Amino acid sequence: MSKVVLELRNASPQKKESLALKMAKEMAGNVNFPDPNPTLLDLKSAADTLSAKRLAVRVAKTALRSAVNEQNAAEKTLVKMLQQEASYIEMASGGDALKIESSSLKSRKKNVRSHHPPKVEGVSAMPGNKSGEILLSWHSLPRSFNLRGYQVRYAFVFQEKMEWIMYDKLTSKSKMKFMSPQPGQRIWIEVRAVNNTDVGPWSDVMGIVAP
Repeated sequence: MSKVVLELRNASPQKKESLALKMAKEMAGNVNFPDPNPTLLDLKSAADTLSAKRLAVRVAKTALRSAVNEQNAAEKTLVKMLQQEASYIEMASGGDALKIESSSLKSRKKNVRSHHPPKVEGVSAMPGNKSGEILLSWHSLPRSFNLRGYQVRYAFVFQEKMEWIMYDKLTSKSKMKFMSPQPGQRIWIEVRAVNNTDVGPWSDVMGIVAP
C-alpha cells in the first residue's frame, strides 16, 4: 500500500503555494477524488492568501532596507557632529577635567611615555624534571611600566666579556621554563624587562647547572 509524500519540512512558502495550486488543478474533475477535503476552492484560496502575504513581506523588506539606510545616514551625520562638538569642548576647556565633565562628557589624561623599566630583581632558578629544563622566576614589576614582557639571555662561560645568547622567547609572566641547549653544563642567566618604548637593565647574573 502506497503512501502520500508531501516533503513540506524544508519547502519554501513559494513551493508550498505552487504545490497547492497544482493539486487543485490536477484534482479538479478527477473521478478518483470525488469529494476533496478540504475543498479545492478552499485549498486554492489558502494558496492565494499565502501569495498575498509573501508579497507583503517583500514590500516590507524593501521598506525596511530603505529605513535602515536612512537611519545609518542619520547616525553618521550625528556622529560627525558629536566629534566636532567634542573637539570644541576639549579646546575651549583647555584640557581642564572639571570643565570637560561639566559638558556631560567624561575626561581622561593623555597617555604619557612609559617609564624606563627598572632592573629585574629576585631572579632564582631550580632544576626541572626534564633534561636541560630550568625553572626560572623573578619579582614581577608594576603594571604602570606597561610591560610587553621579560627577555632572558644566557652564556656558558663566566668571564669579563661573556658571549651572551638571547633566548628566543618573550614571556609576559614572572616565571618561565628555560630549556638549556647543553644539559649537564653550568649556564649563566640574566633577565630584563621590556615595554613599548624601552628596555630595562639586565638583572644580576645567576649560575646553575642544567639537569
